[in-house]
Amino acid sequence: RPERRTRGIKTVKHPDMSLYGRYLIDTLKRSISSRLTLPVPPYGSAAYWEGVYSKLGVNDVYEWADLDFRDDLRSFRYSLNKDHIRIISDTYGENKTAGQNMGNEEAVSREDTFDNAIGVHGNSGKEETILFLGCGNSTLGENVLQYYVDKRRKQPSIIVPKIVQCDISAKLVTMMTERYQPLISSKEMSVVQDDAASLTLFDDESIDAVLDKGLMDALFCANQHNQMNLILKSVNRSMKVGKAFSFFSFSRPEFLLQDTLTQARDKSAVTNMWGHVEVRELERIFLYRFVKGRNENGESNPKEPQQRSRKKWRRPIS
Repeated sequence: RPERRTRGIKTVKHPDMSLYGRYLIDTLKRSISSRLTLPVPPYGSAAYWEGVYSKLGVNDVYEWADLDFRDDLRSFRYSLNKDHIRIISDTYGENKTAGQNMGNEEAVSREDTFDNAIGVHGNSGKEETILFLGCGNSTLGENVLQYYVDKRRKQPSIIVPKIVQCDISAKLVTMMTERYQPLISSKEMSVVQDDAASLTLFDDESIDAVLDKGLMDALFCANQHNQMNLILKSVNRSMKVGKAFSFFSFSRPEFLLQDTLTQARDKSAVTNMWGHVEVRELERIFLYRFVKGRNENGESNPKEPQQRSRKKWRRPIS
């Protein structure tokens, strides 16, 4: 990575979470949910995050899930589990598991690359857009940009996608704008303030991939299921048909998918937004992929009446 992109970065240390540790927490939460709730920071509050980032500096980094892009995400092995496929089928419908036929196997192991996983290869012949939700002060967006720059060095025909980092915290956006000013000036990256539950800066079907490393997971920890469903709806509206919303979580699908959908006011609407749902189990975390589909009439999902006007997305000025 070019030195100008990483100089002075300081990673904030934090306790590790594990798949087993989260399983114990989610099991406990489910068993006591009718009477008590576990103490969790108010991750669904914009004011909470504004307070967090007001105590941090421009070069401080907090990596939710402690994933390292080069070691964990450039290329990776994952497994598909038949129990998870059954949960997807029971929750979203059997037709949402197309392509995941495992025969008699209970689990299969596969390999993939980052660009294939999110569905942006850089060879479409046009500039594509990757939106990072709840970007925080992570270096993930920078690392993804460098991934495609490296790919172009090997394949000159590759078109490096736009990197759009989005967060609800004004303080965070100011710090990230300062940190990445060279990349913003070169129009390789944009940093914008917006609420993932509405995405008012983005027009319908304008995004090629949406990636989230910690927002959905944090909201699930805080039992903010309604916010999660609002995010699913806003992401679905903003993405092009056939494109993927990919997010990471330590929570297993029997908790995250079923509990979240249970909180949806209109389950059929949530179900019909997606043409394909997949749960990949990596070594230390789950990768959830929701691929936008078309409705039974072959159209993209019907638009809801707009409560307020939306500004068409163009390259934001940061």
